[in-house]
Amino acid sequence: MKKILLIIIILPFLAKGQLTGVISDMNTGEPLIGATILYSKGKGTASNLDGQFSINLPKGEYEISASYVGYQPFKTKIQYSSSMVLNIELKTVALSEVEVVSDIAIDRKTPIAFSTIPAKKIEEELAGQDMPMLLNSTPGVYATQQGGGDGDARINIRGFSQRNIAVMIDGIPVNDMENGWVYWSNWFGLSSVTSNTQVQRGLGASKIAIPSVGGTMNIITKGIGNKMGGMVKQSIGPNGYLNTSFGFNTGKSKSGWGLTLAGSYKRGDGWVDQNFTKGYFYYAKVQKSIGKHIISFSAMGAPQEHGQRSYKSSIATFDSDLAVSLGADTTAQPFMDKGRRYNKHWGYLNRWSLNSNGDTIHCEREPLNTRKNYYHKPQFSLRDFWSVNDKLHISNIIYASIGHGGGTRLDGQSSSFDEDGQLNLQPIYDQNKNDIDALYSSDLKKSTTILKSSINNHYWYGVLSTINYSLSDEITLSGGLDARKYTGQHYQEVYDLLGGDYFIDEANKTQTSAMKKVGDKMGYHNDGLVKWYGSFGQVEYSDDKFSFFLNISGATSQYK
Repeated sequence: MKKILLIIIILPFLAKGQLTGVISDMNTGEPLIGATILYSKGKGTASNLDGQFSINLPKGEYEISASYVGYQPFKTKIQYSSSMVLNIELKTVALSEVEVVSDIAIDRKTPIAFSTIPAKKIEEELAGQDMPMLLNSTPGVYATQQGGGDGDARINIRGFSQRNIAVMIDGIPVNDMENGWVYWSNWFGLSSVTSNTQVQRGLGASKIAIPSVGGTMNIITKGIGNKMGGMVKQSIGPNGYLNTSFGFNTGKSKSGWGLTLAGSYKRGDGWVDQNFTKGYFYYAKVQKSIGKHIISFSAMGAPQEHGQRSYKSSIATFDSDLAVSLGADTTAQPFMDKGRRYNKHWGYLNRWSLNSNGDTIHCEREPLNTRKNYYHKPQFSLRDFWSVNDKLHISNIIYASIGHGGGTRLDGQSSSFDEDGQLNLQPIYDQNKNDIDALYSSDLKKSTTILKSSINNHYWYGVLSTINYSLSDEITLSGGLDARKYTGQHYQEVYDLLGGDYFIDEANKTQTSAMKKVGDKMGYHNDGLVKWYGSFGQVEYSDDKFSFFLNISGATSQYK
């Protein structure tokens, strides 16, 4: 009886064997990690770190399928009797028409150095950081938060600064037209609707005429090419940090419509003393598929404000022992060993006032950071993606960006510091509340030290047109035009009189009046006018063994 039971237990195992194999890229032979292998509906496995897989199967006929993101699916029928090896090679998919102007390289086809950051990694690892910080694991990329304030991250690719790196959102350039910088606080909630981010290192196969000798970074948002889905995220961090965000994408409906929405709110006290942050983000994209056209309208923006500090100070300010070990002379150093959170640009202030009886009404004593950045830079775009046929794709985009904002700092008499190394703001306020200058007014109080703001508004309009033609399976031709017009308004204005009623500004002798109140322009008032025209032509060749591309682009700019 025991023998019979033993035979019954063993027989099922004798009837099964293992189907094993390796999933790899057809062109390079590289193993594909996490590929899906199915032998029945909902039944299968995934490849390991070496691309290997194994499935226990009884005898029979099976249809084996394999799939991996970015590759064409694979199917085959097998007659399985015992242990069997099935190695599968997957072929990469081609670029879709929606991505014609997105400046995206095709994996293992375009011969340039690039990395693609998928949405899953952005959702899991970005948290409250600026977008560039996620790229530190990318070869040739170095990103840092700087320490000046929220949104002040900087990215270097192969040693080149952001001035030489083209940063784009859905193929639209966002580098400042006058100085080339990118201010990440203007896009802090964009991760909620990001489909992927691609970084090309060095000169690449660009679909836009841009001087990106360091490389390009393109953020692609979700749309009707993605599945329906949404997310709600609540992030909580130290120093009062709170970030609430949501994102929703309908995908493509039966009638061809698609909607993508996102919003975010953040606030925090900041790791650095008084480097607070507060901001909102909004994003909306409406798409409609009409025949061979995809029409898309999008709007986004992030009104925000955050505290700042000087990006550098003497080493002894933070750590005197380290300064001495490096050979620094600390004998004349006013403040030492304040720690890395120290910020010298803030102090305490009680904004008192007098009532009709002459009694002093005291307000709550509160901290004031004299260095604050505030900005709102909405961007609007209207796009038409036209798939003329399987070989010819044309894209046209018109866009506009309207920015308003600036940054504050003290102006007037030299400021003093208290024993803790913070600004003595109260004496400034008290003097402004009591100073009457009969030369200008017999009753209004004159401010000798104020907070002024350096304003940098802009009005930016652009047109992008791109054509992509597949001459054959191996040869692709593309070209395009890029035109932009930009007006930057730069002036200073009175931001806070710190207790007084007016401020005297004699910097510009052409002024009608030197007496300035809150909101009045002062110091300077200049416009920067920029016109940009560019074009490019590109040919790409690729077969199973060899690939190359030739890109010729040129641009002319006028600045006044």
